[in-house]
Amino acid sequence: MADNATYYGFRWSTAHNGRPCPQPERYRVSSGETFAVGASAKKLGPGDLVRLKSDGTVEQCDGTEGGGGTEVPYGVVIGIERVYDSTLGQSGNMAPKNFIDSGATYPSREMANYVLAVPVSMGTWEVEADDNTTATTEAAYEAMIGENVDHILEGGDGRLSPRLDVSTRGTGNTLMWRVVGISTNLRNQDFSGANVALLVRANRSQESWSSPTGT
Repeated sequence: MADNATYYGFRWSTAHNGRPCPQPERYRVSSGETFAVGASAKKLGPGDLVRLKSDGTVEQCDGTEGGGGTEVPYGVVIGIERVYDSTLGQSGNMAPKNFIDSGATYPSREMANYVLAVPVSMGTWEVEADDNTTATTEAAYEAMIGENVDHILEGGDGRLSPRLDVSTRGTGNTLMWRVVGISTNLRNQDFSGANVALLVRANRSQESWSSPTGT
């Protein structure tokens, strides 16, 4: 058994409308917003799931790890537009960064931290399964197609580390994602190893077609 190579989090695969690439939307992150798995602070970056808050900013979207039920996602972060960095020697200097640290603050709206996110409903996403015991063969993963799964935040390597919680898959319509295929990416070399990548589409979203109240 050999573990498969992996990329981080949710990655764009294909669009529902045939467009070659996603069109991201720009969202502010509140000053001091925390990102954490349990009591452990993490970073927010590309591949992470976010939710819309009532003030128009975004927060992390929790999974089954919290014990209170998986939260409904709005989008996948595909980039960090800018981050305030007070250490650069110039007040208000914005820096290009790959992540936003938990608790990162900024002095004003004009110097706010922003992410670029794509609504989950816009396409099909590639993401890894969270274990290599629920399924160990290509046939077993193929049998998941058409079933529903939630996501889980594993919190590895200082990141939120979202994956698919395949051990709790089922047909219930409250689960967030529908498995629609096995990724044909060449990283799927050994179906008995960890990091098998699946293709999913959103069953639920904070958008109006799914959740009129936004919750």
